[in-house]
Amino acid sequence: MTVETGGAADLRRVRPRRRVLRWVLLTMVVLVIATLVAAALMIRDALTARDALQDAAAQVPAVEQTLRGGLFDGSGQSLTDAPGLVALQEQTATARDATDGVLWDLAAYLPVIGDSVDAVQRVASALHDLAEDVLPALAAAGDAATATDRTDDGGVDLVPLSEVAGQVAAARVTLDEARGELDQVDPTRIRSELVEPLVTLDARLDELAGITRTAERATSLLPPMLGADGPRQYLLLGMNNGELRAAGGIPGALTLMAVEDGRVTIEKQAASSDVGPFEESVVPLDPEEESAYSARLGRFVQDVTATPEFPTTGAVAAEMWARSQGEQVDGVIATDPVALSFLLEATGPVQVPLPEEVAAAVGSDSIEVHADNVVDLLLRRVYDSLRPDVADQFFAAVAAATFSTLATDEVDTTAVLPAFEQAAAQHRFLIWSASPDEQELLTGTLVAGTFGAERAADSVGVFLEDTKAGKMSAYLDVELALAASVCTGDGRLDTVAVTLTNRLDRERARELPFYVAGPEDDPRRGDIVVNLTAAGVHGGGAPALTQDGAPIGGSSLAVHGRQHTTIAVTLRPGRTTTIEIAVPASAAAARGEGAGVPGRLEVWSTPTVSTSGLRELDVPFCG
Repeated sequence: MTVETGGAADLRRVRPRRRVLRWVLLTMVVLVIATLVAAALMIRDALTARDALQDAAAQVPAVEQTLRGGLFDGSGQSLTDAPGLVALQEQTATARDATDGVLWDLAAYLPVIGDSVDAVQRVASALHDLAEDVLPALAAAGDAATATDRTDDGGVDLVPLSEVAGQVAAARVTLDEARGELDQVDPTRIRSELVEPLVTLDARLDELAGITRTAERATSLLPPMLGADGPRQYLLLGMNNGELRAAGGIPGALTLMAVEDGRVTIEKQAASSDVGPFEESVVPLDPEEESAYSARLGRFVQDVTATPEFPTTGAVAAEMWARSQGEQVDGVIATDPVALSFLLEATGPVQVPLPEEVAAAVGSDSIEVHADNVVDLLLRRVYDSLRPDVADQFFAAVAAATFSTLATDEVDTTAVLPAFEQAAAQHRFLIWSASPDEQELLTGTLVAGTFGAERAADSVGVFLEDTKAGKMSAYLDVELALAASVCTGDGRLDTVAVTLTNRLDRERARELPFYVAGPEDDPRRGDIVVNLTAAGVHGGGAPALTQDGAPIGGSSLAVHGRQHTTIAVTLRPGRTTTIEIAVPASAAAARGEGAGVPGRLEVWSTPTVSTSGLRELDVPFCG
């Protein structure tokens, strides 16, 4: 038997250790080389992506400007061939491909640089989706709008809009997903040079989201609502600003309109006295709305606009019409004389055929109305010679003649659209659809009148309601402005000043009929008597009011998560008063992260003869 010496045994133990060490060293060298190669590849891809993203960023404003211009200038140029769009798609595809793959996916998990790598991937992907899906869909919508024209039979060719509706809806989904991806990036964990481009892109996507939602609503709603899928019937409410309710004036005149393939015909006209009153509410009322506006909201057609929630107004008015006239309608539209003046700017003067009773009273079979005289004619002069019920017939005739003129080929549709936009922006043109799907798309838009919608959560309200019989609000001048906005420990406190003036002088008050200014023996003759209701932000505190510098109490209640404070205001002829309303903003809105536009306070108010129903006031960022 051979006996190994201690040295030989030690030598055999050392050799395996050396082999293991060589393998470890070799593996480390390979890993280092692989890492260097991967780093070199990533650097190459990063430089490629950087150049492509820089080129794309330079191209986006020009493409967007071309799309915006083409959407509204009616030039007829195809937007799908917009200069730069194809190049933009190529650049964003290059950037997306350069930041995609196993190496980038693994690098996103590395310490220090991982969050920045992930952010770059998300930005490249979002830009590619924008260029590949969203902008082409908006271009297609613009081309469809350009191709939408009148037909030989007086209708509107709605096929182009219908054909792109699916593409635009898919683009909206894509854009929402891209915004969701960017929302997962934490700006505090990425490299500082990436923060500003990320914030800029996020803001741009927010802006495009609004444009895309508008395009989706236009392509999805306009064809069916204008009768592309079959005839529709709409009830048109003519709101009389001479007798105010929260959403505008009382509906004095009602018109049934039929729409098919874009053709509008007037089917029937009625005065408010032809609809109701009803012994009980025609629909179940929300308990909070009934408490705020009384059961009259569901019983009297004159009070359906007592709520600023137009979906409630629409549903109630439609049911009242069905019960009194026996006809179901597909929707309800409301407008007022000021909105008609905007439309008459586009149509030019309109010759209005007069109903028999009106013609007998004024001694003429027709009358010419135009943008400069329609408001004074419908809200003041008409009552010099016509009783209120006959005046309602005149109002209906003017509204019907104006809308009928809009449906003729003598009117340029591109000139009419700005008039509708202006009316909608002032909450003087409101729409409710009986179709739940259509109403869901309308919710939150300017024409929906949805004060309770999420987008209006940080808005405040200032609403007026006549409490004296008559038409004195035609002489009410309303000015609304921001008196103060200061940062507080809880966020921000905004103070809105509302100045009310009775423009009627005492001599003219004595000349007006009793159904306008009040009975001759009434000491309040010529007075304007209104309730002013201030509504705070959703989930916020109650508004605090002062009148002409002195604190004033009022009745308070909660309506749909908002605190309301109501006071009574009386104005003698020629008198003025100023009510200041202090409303706490939400902490999120104060930081510019609320439901509204950052740095803006949205104020909903009753549209009157002199003031818009919607204002945006500049406020500071706090916190």
